[in-house]
Amino acid sequence: MLKVYGDYRSGNCYKVKLMLHLLGREYQWLPIDILKGETQTAEFLAKNPNGKIPVLELEDGTFLWESNAILNFLADGSEFIPNEPRLRTQMLQWQFFEQYSHEPYVAVARFIQLYQGMPEARREEYEVCHVRGHKAFRVMEQQLQRTPYLVGERGPELMVPGSDGTILPSEATASLLDGTSGGSTVTAICRRRVMMAFPRASGLRCGISASPPRAAGPEPPLQR
Repeated sequence: MLKVYGDYRSGNCYKVKLMLHLLGREYQWLPIDILKGETQTAEFLAKNPNGKIPVLELEDGTFLWESNAILNFLADGSEFIPNEPRLRTQMLQWQFFEQYSHEPYVAVARFIQLYQGMPEARREEYEVCHVRGHKAFRVMEQQLQRTPYLVGERGPELMVPGSDGTILPSEATASLLDGTSGGSTVTAICRRRVMMAFPRASGLRCGISASPPRAAGPEPPLQR
């Protein structure tokens, strides 16, 4: 069985969890507490020498790390990766954009707010991330004004399972930059499921999955 080492509150870990659910793959979730230094132990560094989550352990004992690399491995041959070279390259383009122009600001702002509780010493850094994060969202918004998806003209039906009902996959992101998520640009983007190729708000489909999540062991709810 696949094993995922991660933190439910981490956006990069959540991407892997979401893809596994969308693919219907069984896996075991192994929680890692980054605040307790669990990514810096000798045992964990043997899995990922870069000391970061998520890490995917394959059945043969191979360890894969970097969230987008893991996504591409899991989704290989599925509807989540386009066959046409131009579309596949555009998918990679948005993945690189996410890592270089989105994640460094959105994820850092979220870490400061969610993990650290907004310490005063990092408030200025948070405000900078806030501005730059919204810039990244505007780039995505501009694309979604022109096309129904970030890449391609259609996407899969996305019914994301949760232990307590309907869930928007990126709902937690709506509050990462803005304490009032309702009506913000962030919320509008989140409701378009902008990971790989997700629909605009008019095509949004959410609901309770007919089957429970497939992670082995106790299953906390998907990130909101």
